[in-house]
Amino acid sequence: MPGPGSRRSILHEPLLQFLLIGGLLFAFSMLRSAPQDDSGYIIRVDAERIAVLAATFELDYQRQPSPAELQDLIDDYVRTEVCVREARALGLDREDQLIRDHLQSKYELLLDDGSEPPEPREAELEQFLQEQQDRYRAEDALSFRQIYLDPLQRDGEAELDASLLLEQLSGDEDLGMVQALSDPGSLPPNLPLVALSEIGWQFDPLFADALLDLPVGRWSGPVTSSYGVHLVFIEERRAGRNLSLDEVRTDVERDWVDAQLRARLDRELDRIRTRYTIEIAPVTLDIPATDVLNSTSGEAEAGQ
Repeated sequence: MPGPGSRRSILHEPLLQFLLIGGLLFAFSMLRSAPQDDSGYIIRVDAERIAVLAATFELDYQRQPSPAELQDLIDDYVRTEVCVREARALGLDREDQLIRDHLQSKYELLLDDGSEPPEPREAELEQFLQEQQDRYRAEDALSFRQIYLDPLQRDGEAELDASLLLEQLSGDEDLGMVQALSDPGSLPPNLPLVALSEIGWQFDPLFADALLDLPVGRWSGPVTSSYGVHLVFIEERRAGRNLSLDEVRTDVERDWVDAQLRARLDRELDRIRTRYTIEIAPVTLDIPATDVLNSTSGEAEAGQ
């Protein structure tokens, strides 16, 4: 039988010391995060909750759930509840921007009393339109043909080839000829009258902006894009303009209502904000953003 000296030598083994210390720390963390009684470990799925689960299923699938499907819904609810409680116990909900945004949205929805804003008068809509004119403006629009030259297929000589080809073009080339002169690619050989933003989406914004400076009725270029080099024939240009209320009445009425609802919510939040004492530190922007983010993430982990 080992004597007292053997027991002392076992207690001094590094591995045993590590296991003992780890066990104590684990027990301490469990005690700290555990509730004072067992109520935090009781998940009650009452009849009302089951009815909500079944009703949600019925709205989604237009039929009542089978007994097996209803049991799956209950099991999923319990699984979610377990994960949420354990995550909160570990502090995983703290400093999570997605959770904060979700809570803000839910609270703002709670503040909405559901009452409709007043019907807008014609003068109010006209004023709103004038104040937000940039939102209701018809864009510049263009229709054009384009010959595409791919730098990868031309050993970096696409711009030179485009300049030489430009000298040979008469302006009478039909769409078939345009396609034949273009290198294979996914870009359309022509676009009908279309807004500048759509051209920017299909080609790229810098290419679209460059088209505004090109003359109508003749080939121009080379014009570069993220795809390569282009020769462009502008067929028609239509300048952007401010739209009248009759042209955008539906959009203006909808946006006016949204603005009234937002203003009402802002007033209510301003009233609630008066309950709080708000302390804001002096603003400093001389700390690199990566250092700030690393520091705050470290503080959040330390608080868990």
